[in-house]
This record gives sequence, C-alpha cells and structure tokens, in this order.
Amino acid sequence: MQRREGIPLQFLKLSYWPVWIALGFLRLIAILPHGLRQPLGRALGRLLLKQNSKRVEIVKLNLEWAFPELSAQKREKLAQEFYAYSGQMLIDYGFCWWSSATRFKQAVKIEGLEPIKALMAQGERVILVTGHALALDVGGVAISQQLPLVTYANKMRNPLIQWMMERGRCRFDVELLQRESGMRPLIRALKNGRLLYYVIDEDMPEHSVFASYFGVAKATLTAPARVAKMTGAKVAPCFTFFDRQRGVYVVRIGQVMEGFPSGEDVVDAQAVNEKLERDIRCAPSQYMWTQRLYKTRPDGTPPPYRMVGNSGSGPRSRPETDH
Repeated sequence: MQRREGIPLQFLKLSYWPVWIALGFLRLIAILPHGLRQPLGRALGRLLLKQNSKRVEIVKLNLEWAFPELSAQKREKLAQEFYAYSGQMLIDYGFCWWSSATRFKQAVKIEGLEPIKALMAQGERVILVTGHALALDVGGVAISQQLPLVTYANKMRNPLIQWMMERGRCRFDVELLQRESGMRPLIRALKNGRLLYYVIDEDMPEHSVFASYFGVAKATLTAPARVAKMTGAKVAPCFTFFDRQRGVYVVRIGQVMEGFPSGEDVVDAQAVNEKLERDIRCAPSQYMWTQRLYKTRPDGTPPPYRMVGNSGSGPRSRPETDH
C-alpha cells in the first residue's frame, strides 16, 4: 500500500515551517554518500542526546539493569556508542525515505529472507518478531521491497512528522496499521498473504506476562503467540543493525522457532525474549535504550523511572522479585 498523495494543506501553516526546514535538511543529507553522512550523524547524536538529561538517565538505568556484569566505564562507553548510532539513524531517515529504490537496496543486506519467501510461496503465514532496533524502519522498508508487509505504528506527537514517517514507511508494499485499530485488521492482512513485521518489546501490561529480559523480569506481550495460534503462522526472529566494517545495514532473520507457540504464555514470552536478547547482544549499542523497558514491575513495585533525575535514581542491582 503506497501513499503518495499530495501534501495536506494543514501542513503548510507557519507553525510547521521549522519541521519542514528540518525535513529539508534530512533530504539534502540523504544525497551524500554514507561515508559523509555517518560522521555527521554520529556527532549530531552525541550532541543532541547529551542535552536530554531525562533520556540519558533512562539509558543509564536500562544499561545498569541489563548489563550488571559490565563496569561503569564499559556501560558509559556503550551509552556513548548508542548516542552516536542514534544520530546516525536520525540522519539516515532521509536516506530511508527518499533515496532511489536501487540505491536503498544496495545499502541494505537481508540475511535469511529466502526461507521466508519459500514458506510464503507455499501458502504459509509468517510473523517476524523484532524489537526497537535503532534501524527498525530500515529493516521494515527493506523487507517490503521484496515481500508484502503489514505492521503497526504508534502515533507521533507532531502530525507532520507522523504523516512523513507513514509516507516513508509505505513507499513500497506496506499496510500500516495503528495500535488503536486492534487485532482484526492485522490478522486479516496476515491471512491475505502479508508478512507480519511485529515489534514485541513495548511495555503494555494489560496484554503481557512477566518473562526474563536481560535477566530482569519484564512485562512481555503475549500477542505474538496468540496471533500465531489463531492463524497457524510460523514465527521467526528478526533484527536490523548497521555493520560498520561492511558499511551497510543488515537485516538478520533467524530460523523459524520450533514448537512455538507452546500454549503456555510465560514459556512463549520467554522464548521470544531470548531470541530478541540474543540479537541485541550482537549489536548492543544499536538498540533503543531510551525506552522505559522495565516500567511495569512485578507485584506492583513502583516503576524505577519515576526516580529519574534524583540522586541514586533507581536500584543499581536487580530486585529480589526479578530473579
């Protein structure tokens, strides 16, 4: 489903001009070769995120909980790399949205797609479970160049940015749904032959069970297993990252998960968490650590992020309920 309608008149108002200037900057930068875009983006990321103390504290707490085995110095180095990659991806949104189809395809390598194509050619339904990689959109757009895709999107605060992101995400064969639309349109699209690109790491307690994620109990969605059970879909893990040695983005699709779903919510939630965690550990600085990953705590324990900004914010070791 491509969206190439003209610009809505509401976005021509003066209040949107600063956003248009920023978008124009991204579009100009997209023309540059990656060797020039990369250092600019990395410098921008370090500059912007360091100014956001709230986000910095969330990143710090998440890394403390997820990597207690690392020293404070190594976690700080990891955080600095995360800031740099965040800026790089911000700059590369322009490339993702406006580069030619040929140029974009050359910049992204998809590993493990052929078995998925073979399954779909046989009439099988397939779900790719993934998390908030910084390059999440790159992966979705790249896959949609080769297979019809359906996925969810959250609303952005700025309507113009939301419109532009939807336009960019749907430049190839994508059916983009809002979270508020519920499960029926998603299941219908899956049954109609679309590949489901499913982001599973959001904290949504009303649809979750607790399962270990980097050794800490996390509210984990049960929906992937439920959708797989309802549709008979095969489920495989997927993660997108930037390979600096090769100078390309890599979409890595794993093997279909055996025995999934098992019928046990916690077992299935743990299974998808383990796959996602394994992929993130291969490129830990390229995961969106600014999320409130552990917001919902077991037994009603207060969210650690409420203490962000105070001295000693959040526990520095995993609580007993998380073991």
